[in-house]
Amino acid sequence: MMGREVLIILLILLSVFFTAGCVDEQANQGEIAETNIQKEKELQDSTSIEENLSVAEVQTDISNKDEPPVRLSLEEVQDRAGFEVIYPSYIPEDYNFSHAFIHKSVDGTALEGVLESVDIWYKNDTDFISISERIYYNDSFKYQATDYDETVNINGHEAIYIEFSQTHALIWDVDDIQIYIFATTSKEEALKVATSIK
Repeated sequence: MMGREVLIILLILLSVFFTAGCVDEQANQGEIAETNIQKEKELQDSTSIEENLSVAEVQTDISNKDEPPVRLSLEEVQDRAGFEVIYPSYIPEDYNFSHAFIHKSVDGTALEGVLESVDIWYKNDTDFISISERIYYNDSFKYQATDYDETVNINGHEAIYIEFSQTHALIWDVDDIQIYIFATTSKEEALKVATSIK
């Protein structure tokens, strides 16, 4: 019994330590909103939601098989990514780049099936746009459309559009990369950002 209590305390301390190290005080609002995205979607269809919808989950989870995410500037992203990152040419005027993360699997096994992900954050005073580009171990880990999702076209690619009370999500594939956009902008602005990623 004593060993179990010590293990629980250690797990709590590790969780607090790691979360404190990875979460930027300015990023809290966006990460909380992402958690709410996952919860809302699970309420809509708890049996078919893919757990890999949550960008924050990939950014804050750690195991012995994965490198912890590294906070980067835009200039550093392409040099460190193992694939060619595709950047948006359009971001709404009042948004600025905030930060980026790269998460890589070290030994070829993947957390949530993700071998590598690049997450880029843009923010203004109240809202955020998060763009995540992910390479998966295989297609079975990728997000698949449900009956609740709308299909839209982004530069000739079929994309999934998901609308929540305050957030919009777009998910589509470009070659081997699955791209996710989470945004608290309007649907029109989210689509403009998406179509500018080429």
